[in-house]
Amino acid sequence: MGKSLVALFLLFSLFSNAQKSTVQFINQTKAIKDDKIAYRMLDSCLTRRKHPIDIQLRLKQELVNRSLNLQRYDLLNKQCYEGIELAKKHHKDSMHAFFQKQLGYPHYYHGEFFKAIHHFKKSAKIVENKPELAQILAANYNNIGGAYIDFYDNKNGERYLLKSLAVLEKAHQTDNHIYFLSKRVLASLYGRTKQYPKAYALYDDVLKFAIQNNDTNLWSSALVFKSALKSLDGKHQEAFELSTEAMRLMELQGDKHSLIANYMFHASNLNRAGKHEEAYNYSLKYLDLSREIYRKESQYQMNQLEAKFKTREIKKKAELKSKENLILKKKNQLYLAIAFGILSVAFVIFLLFYLRNQRKRQKLLAKMQLERLQAIIEGEEKEKNRLARELHDGVVQELVAFKHQLNQFEQLNEEERKAMKIELEQQLTTTTREVRDLAHELMPVSLQKQGLVSALKDLVDKAFKNTNIQIDFTVNQVNKELSQTIQTNLYRICQELINNTIKYSEASEVNVIISERNNNLLFIFEDNGKGFIRNQKSAGFGLFSIQSRVLLINGELNIESEPDQGSSFTIKIPLS
Repeated sequence: MGKSLVALFLLFSLFSNAQKSTVQFINQTKAIKDDKIAYRMLDSCLTRRKHPIDIQLRLKQELVNRSLNLQRYDLLNKQCYEGIELAKKHHKDSMHAFFQKQLGYPHYYHGEFFKAIHHFKKSAKIVENKPELAQILAANYNNIGGAYIDFYDNKNGERYLLKSLAVLEKAHQTDNHIYFLSKRVLASLYGRTKQYPKAYALYDDVLKFAIQNNDTNLWSSALVFKSALKSLDGKHQEAFELSTEAMRLMELQGDKHSLIANYMFHASNLNRAGKHEEAYNYSLKYLDLSREIYRKESQYQMNQLEAKFKTREIKKKAELKSKENLILKKKNQLYLAIAFGILSVAFVIFLLFYLRNQRKRQKLLAKMQLERLQAIIEGEEKEKNRLARELHDGVVQELVAFKHQLNQFEQLNEEERKAMKIELEQQLTTTTREVRDLAHELMPVSLQKQGLVSALKDLVDKAFKNTNIQIDFTVNQVNKELSQTIQTNLYRICQELINNTIKYSEASEVNVIISERNNNLLFIFEDNGKGFIRNQKSAGFGLFSIQSRVLLINGELNIESEPDQGSSFTIKIPLS
């Protein structure tokens, strides 16, 4: 019994020491500036042996940060999705939220703001109602607000930045970097919208915190942006002093990339203040530092290429020597290889012809299917228009005429005629209203008279009027005139999405966004409901109808949904 306890104690000690050693290794790699080397070391540590879950997640977290620095988004996605599965399996909410948030950064850096916002919102959803993870939630709200601001949606940008501040205030965690970073971004928004008193007050708060906590990154960035605002406000001397202080801090940090940007701001401030010679000198500093960084990076790349070249030379010499010894033995193999090559070329040619014919047949089949589908939907729309005209111009008019004919009932006495007349007039009025409503539903008048945006706004307001679902309807810069085909099909798609949301989603919030960007019309419909799995039968005919209509207008449909994570439908339609 005593020997068993000793063995268990030794085993636990070895496990504990191994775990401490790995944590120490992770901390040591943070000092490595070369992201490629650090990535290889961390990846080797992860795959070399089995680690506890927490250590695996920490290693993946560091790998994600390094791949983001390297702009290797393929590696970032791989590590993030593996990390998400691991974190979900072991209920590690903070790490789950981290990996989900990191997936948004590549989209943000490439200007795909809505996709970035989608990932930030999913990350925020994971840590909602978890006070102990308030900082992660606030960081996501800060990212969402910043993305909206970059998309010039100032209203939503301000809303999410204020939510970020409110989360930390509620959790009594206002003395941290995230809280004042959100204030700094909010200050830049107020500066953009010329709310100078609000912007200056926020910058002063940020600077006070940064100075007290020696947060030089936040300190210097706040000084730079405040100096730009002062310069635009005509206060050139103050702007000059602020950018000078920011430059001093960045020189102490040794962050040359940030210093380059500061030189640009400082030169601009000097130029606005009329100090053109000094502005010119700082422009030269900017150019000199840019050249220095470029030379160092070029020299590093040349050294790397030279090392690769020498290694390749050594390998070639060894290969040549080996080939001289084996050349006689390879003759027969060469003949076989030539014969095999000829057969391979013949097979490739045959395969290319076969694939070419297959593509032609597939294109023809797709064209026929599209034409059939278009004919079906166009026939459906024509039939709805015909029914609408008949109901309005035929049935309604006949009922109105019938109402007037009631006045000719002479066989009843006067009192009876009056009673019957009142009763039948009420019935006919109700019937007439119902028929007209049906005609309006088949072909909305608002779509023909007011255009797509007004028609969709009217549709959304009426559909959700008697529900508990909160609506956010946003329109950004829709200027181009849309064809009747696009308007009609997008209206029907919105009807189908609304019906599905009300019937099945159990959502409490719906966001509808219409935007024109890069000569494309974007239509986004999001809800926070229970979501669905697309390969289930529950997707049903409604989803097929939406896909068919998107195909008709040469659009692209992207659907993102997971159980209990809501649904997002994004439709991109080319406008030329």
